[in-house]
Amino acid sequence: MVDRNGQKVQGLDVSKALYRSTLLVRHRRRNKMYSWRKILP
Repeated sequence: MVDRNGQKVQGLDVSKALYRSTLLVRHRRRNKMYSWRKILP
């Protein structure tokens, strides 16, 4: 699997990259910090 930068990722990196990609896609219209603060506890 590769991230949005085309770099190979493995293990937790895959989940992290996929999670970030999902957040960016779902919250591309919102402020990044706002999205992270809303997601994180």
